[in-house]
Amino acid sequence: MNVKKILNPHYIFSGLMIVMVIVFTAFILVRTRIDPLEAAMNGEKQVGILFVIHDQESVWLSGALYFHPRTGKMFLVDIPADTGSLIARLGKVAALSDTFNTREPTIYREQVEALLGQPLPLMMILDVRQLERTVDFLGGLNLQVSEPLEDRSEGRLILVPGGNVTLEGPKVLQYLQYTDDQESEAERVERIQRFFKAFLQQLSDESIWLTSSDGLRYLLRNTFSYLEEDGLSLFLKFLGQADFEGMAFLQTLGNRRDVDGRKLLFPHFNGNLLREGVQQAYKAIESTDQESVSALNIKIELLNGTERQGLASKTATLFQSVGIEVVRVDNADRRDYVKTIVLDRSGRSSALQRVSQLIRATNVRSDDSTLNQSKNVDVTIILGMDFDGRYVRQ
Repeated sequence: MNVKKILNPHYIFSGLMIVMVIVFTAFILVRTRIDPLEAAMNGEKQVGILFVIHDQESVWLSGALYFHPRTGKMFLVDIPADTGSLIARLGKVAALSDTFNTREPTIYREQVEALLGQPLPLMMILDVRQLERTVDFLGGLNLQVSEPLEDRSEGRLILVPGGNVTLEGPKVLQYLQYTDDQESEAERVERIQRFFKAFLQQLSDESIWLTSSDGLRYLLRNTFSYLEEDGLSLFLKFLGQADFEGMAFLQTLGNRRDVDGRKLLFPHFNGNLLREGVQQAYKAIESTDQESVSALNIKIELLNGTERQGLASKTATLFQSVGIEVVRVDNADRRDYVKTIVLDRSGRSSALQRVSQLIRATNVRSDDSTLNQSKNVDVTIILGMDFDGRYVRQ
């Protein structure tokens, strides 16, 4: 094409029109792109977000947050990175963390979804330096540290003060990095839960100024890079009104087995118990009925009414796996209970129903003689000879 043809007004006009159409189309696509978090929250359905804290390709911790935008209720599931599973993609039994890749984190998410049995359409993937900067940006995290954490071994220096403290970014990393052979699995999980709750609570406390343009821009760039602006703004507003007092926590509990020189955690009952607990909580946060929601936070005591040693202790993990707090494990007044008994201690019908359904117990007693005998317990379970370790045999 010669210069005269190029400079022809007709061609110039046609070229400008084509450019304008392309720009306008791109603008429309951007404006009409569906924000999955915004769509979910406006649809008033349960929303799931996968949180992963990592150092390069190594997963420090992960958890799944499920919440309902209408009821303000939420629960968190702890997902240990060393959870073992048969991973088809790898063609072998391996840890969840073996599937994590910062370039394609959806693979890890798919494995977690399979473990929990509920969708996690959204992700928050943070490396430790991003977390450190975000914590400092938020003004620190308020954490209850039961006792000082100290580790000076192998060139490590971890010094975290005890008590009700506000930790800045570097100290939060030490808090999460801390390991101790004397620390039980339950204590480790509780420490992680405290971090997640403190992090979400700080987002809630600062939600008003975080929804300003500067706050949103920082979070989108450094923290919630997998979310979009409108959805993140709605999420922060939700946290500002969320029910943190009623927030429930579920654990991934199981047995550890050696696999290729590593001890991996295999959830009890092939993960069915965990999925059952998640499903129950998933339904509960949808309900506005306070009784249904309160069923997420239950305290029980387990009494062994048989000759089987350690039955109550082993059964405690069953209830803990679905987020039920076991405050006492002991022997019953005698060892010859034939039938398992479930006793109402608080008058909470939802708690009584959930506990009895979990082990398929039908011998449920709720009368004035059993109420308020223990102020810190909602339900007492006396395990009888009809209990097989999972269900009550009928």
